[in-house]
Amino acid sequence: MLVSPMVFFLFLALPQGATGGPTVYIPPQETVFAGDIGTRVPKEVQHNTACKGVTVLVREGQSHYTLNVGRVSLGWNWTVAGKDGELKASGGTKRLKNAVKDACNAILNHWKSTGKPE
Repeated sequence: MLVSPMVFFLFLALPQGATGGPTVYIPPQETVFAGDIGTRVPKEVQHNTACKGVTVLVREGQSHYTLNVGRVSLGWNWTVAGKDGELKASGGTKRLKNAVKDACNAILNHWKSTGKPE
């Protein structure tokens, strides 16, 4: 049984700050390499232990951060931007799991160091 990305995103949608922690928006991917990134990234955020406390939202502009993850020739690149659009962190790894873990660590570290972002 195939589940559409929209159904999956709706399953992850929670009101802003429902966990008391940072919220993240993951924009839909225009180009898909090596499987459906549109569902793999939110699923990885949901199941990665490093992302505990990070809530995925489905509407742009309502979250504290935006996470972009993209496939490159030898792995995955990621960027985290704040609500103001300013780049907060970026990096790259060979595995999607590690890219999401690193991005979540960056989000949580920024959240802790600034209290609650703008």
